[in-house]
Amino acid sequence: MNKYKLDKDEQALLDSFERGEWHSVENLDAEKKRHQPLPIDIDHD
Repeated sequence: MNKYKLDKDEQALLDSFERGEWHSVENLDAEKKRHQPLPIDIDHD
C-alpha cells in the first residue's frame, strides 16, 4: 500500500531506484569535491 502521492518526476525517480539503476560512489569525498562549483572572482581591479 502506497501512502504517498508522488508526482510524475518523483515516481520516475522511485521506479529508477527500484530497478537498481542507482549505485553508491567509490570515494564520496573526492566526488563531492569534483562537483563543487568553481570559485567566482568578483574582485576586478
